[in-house]
Amino acid sequence: MDAGIGRIKAQLAEPTIERMTKLIQLINDNINPPTEVCEDDVHIRAMYIVSDEVNSFGGRFPADELGNLARLLVDSPVMVGHRKDRLPVARTFHAEIVTRENRPWVKSYFYWLKSSKGAEDLKDNIDGGIYKECSIGFSYIFPECSVCRGDIRRCRHEPFERYKAGTGEQVCHFNYRQIERVLETSLVYRGAVPDTAMSKELASDHPIAARREILISSPAELALDTTYLVVPLYESIPVIVNVDAQTLSVVDLDGNPISLACLEHTGPSELPPMENVFSHLVGYRGKERCSVEQLRKHLSGKSSSVTRVELKLIPDGNHPFDGFDPGTSDVPLRVIRHEYCAPVNLDEAAVRMKTKHGVRLWPVTVLPAEHGGFVYRPGNAARIGNGYYRFRLPGSGTEALLEFDFGGSVERFRIKQFHMQRFIKGGRFVADRVVGKVSPESIACESVICGTIGSGKADGDGIRLVLDDSLPGTIVIQAIELNRSSRYLIYHTSRLAE
Repeated sequence: MDAGIGRIKAQLAEPTIERMTKLIQLINDNINPPTEVCEDDVHIRAMYIVSDEVNSFGGRFPADELGNLARLLVDSPVMVGHRKDRLPVARTFHAEIVTRENRPWVKSYFYWLKSSKGAEDLKDNIDGGIYKECSIGFSYIFPECSVCRGDIRRCRHEPFERYKAGTGEQVCHFNYRQIERVLETSLVYRGAVPDTAMSKELASDHPIAARREILISSPAELALDTTYLVVPLYESIPVIVNVDAQTLSVVDLDGNPISLACLEHTGPSELPPMENVFSHLVGYRGKERCSVEQLRKHLSGKSSSVTRVELKLIPDGNHPFDGFDPGTSDVPLRVIRHEYCAPVNLDEAAVRMKTKHGVRLWPVTVLPAEHGGFVYRPGNAARIGNGYYRFRLPGSGTEALLEFDFGGSVERFRIKQFHMQRFIKGGRFVADRVVGKVSPESIACESVICGTIGSGKADGDGIRLVLDDSLPGTIVIQAIELNRSSRYLIYHTSRLAE
């Protein structure tokens, strides 16, 4: 599904006619309806479904759960008023995280057939602002108290009550942790999350999203045993740069040439040769970076706030740019600020590198020009932890995969007959250690639950991982012998039990 989401992200930013055609293809590719649909068959709209603000029940979707929620939204039905006794009116085919009024939102895209009963009434009421708000039905595992980080069903704290915190007070709420499934989204008279909204805008409102980018909400969503190139996330246009003895050329990712006035007065002989170097074109007004919209106006000769541009060269396996120096050239080429790290160190690197939009990153095993990479928005401070864990939960099957990076070593275990609710309550499961990497396609994965490891211990009896955030307690991995074979017993102990 990640590849499909990547293609969706690419095509949400296309011009209107092309975008509509490709969106229809994405519906066919990702939802697999019984019959193929075409542009004339459907209406498509979007909804701002949830943010990270506390809702009217005292619950909140924390930012690090939004990525998983967006994935689970795909292929969920759209209902009216959460009425389970009636059939859906539409279906979600894509969801993404966007920024709206300086707050992260999950924006979902849905479609319905023009030929269905009431289709035009539904469209007119959405476009006319009558059907204006929306809501989500979902299941989750752990309601995390914002005060004590325990289970709010068991602790003494109550939502919306004030409690002492340091020298001040804080209002209690609870976080929806370990979201298992999205049951449906609904058009409602009043959403529980403040400021939900319907939208006719089909293009992503994230102005800096390059095509094929995938937004992650936790480093644990990445391949844990891969090194990543991390760079600041600038508002920019991705381009390809070539330099030889005769010419210096810049083209966009579709091969269209980009004319830059600053290139016309400098001979390419002043620069080292470059072949198909992936770069980001950034517009500036003085030292302040400008929006992509202003940069595009500048490139087309229109009035714009941009007064100068820079080409930020992206290192890769073919062009590491060690010791690169543009010399006396007036051409504004710079190697972008960058670091290399594993996911376990990503938070620290991201806090150092981030802009207000976050960071971009690519696996070092691929060329950035051929992979849209990932976008990550860390908090203001690096998470304090010693590693990450990730459960890839079964879809139609019963086998789950536990992966974790602790002490620089990535371990994997396939767990038989797994059930997350039983696991949290202390149920014990037989597992086998996995040697080598596991491709995402090798397990029927419906959702991912991941988080931070606070501390751990490995000895002859097995491994104990003390979890630091969204699944409080300890994961115990104990070596056993079963039917004369070496196996493992995996279970969870809660903080309360400890």
